[in-house]
Order: sequence, then structure tokens, then C-alpha cells
Amino acid sequence: MPDEHPDDGYSAELAAYSDKYYGDGLAWLPAVEASTDFFAQLRPDLVTFQEIFWSENCADIPSEAWTDFVCSQWWEGEPTVAQRVLGDGRQVACHPGKPDKCAAVNEDFGTFSGCDGGFCLEGLEGYELDGCGSGARVARGTVEPVFVEHAPGSPARHCPARASSEKRITSSLLPRGGPSSASTPFQPSRGGGSRPG
Repeated sequence: MPDEHPDDGYSAELAAYSDKYYGDGLAWLPAVEASTDFFAQLRPDLVTFQEIFWSENCADIPSEAWTDFVCSQWWEGEPTVAQRVLGDGRQVACHPGKPDKCAAVNEDFGTFSGCDGGFCLEGLEGYELDGCGSGARVARGTVEPVFVEHAPGSPARHCPARASSEKRITSSLLPRGGPSSASTPFQPSRGGGSRPG
């Protein structure tokens, strides 16, 4: 909560800017820097993001709301917040129509099918659901030989169409015969552990 811990510098004014202009996504510079340090230490192979600020929106935010946020260090063509916190060697792909919802993969581990380069704005597969707002709330990507499903946000009970979408996407990822036919279950590694065979 703003001002509950006044020494962190996150004031009520900054909280209001975050809510009004940044969608409360990851955009406050100290939080971005802390996230960068976190991922540098953890070094995960796969990451999914929900509500991560889309830097191109800075062009629509008044300059008085830039101080202490990523927009104060942004210009067109700069890495996105997701790219910034993960560092080099990561490929980032986002949901269709939802640039604040993305997945990322360590390029030493693999790359997303159909995504060329370090960033693909709509590089995941997904589609819009009736009654669930704009863009793809649920999306998936393929990192050979791993499938990644990303279904962030409110539970499916708040969006009935989402439940069937999640079921369709998940079931389409299972091998024929169901989960038991998978010979090598994927176990995410931490800091360079084992990889699926």
C-alpha cells in the first residue's frame, strides 16, 4: 500500500499515476530494478508475465507522470520492460492484442516457434473470447519440445468463455492417449539444472 512503508519512495501520488497511466503494471523504476536483480540471480529458462507495462504506451502518457517510471528512460525502439528485466539472451513473445501479457524463454534452452528475433509482439497463439474484454486472455507458445500455456488473470468463473478456452488449449497440448503417454515430463530447471530429454 502507498505510504505504508514511506522509506521505499512509493508515494500516494506515484500510486495514483501507476493506477491511472500504467495500469498498475510493472513500471515503477525501483520495482523494475528489483525485478532485474531477481531474474539475474534466478536465471529461469521460462518466464510468464501478467500486467507488465507495455513501453510503447509511454507516448500517450503526459510527461508529468514519467518521473520515477520507465517512461522517463524510454524512447521508441528501446527494449520492452520484459526484455529489460530479463536481460540479453531471452526471447519474449506476447499474447495477441495483449502486450502486457507475455512469455519469455532462455535462448540457450530454445525459442518460440514462429517467432524470429528477440521480441514478437503477438508471438503467442490465442484468440479473443466473448465477454472477456479485448485481446487474447489465454495464449500458448511452443518451445521445442515444450508447450507453454499462459492463462493469467481472474479465475475462469469470472469469464465463463475462458473455462472452455483453457480446456481446449490444454487438451490440444496433451499427447495422444493422454498425459501418461508422455515419455519425459517437463520439469523447469533453476539456474542451469536438467533439461528435458
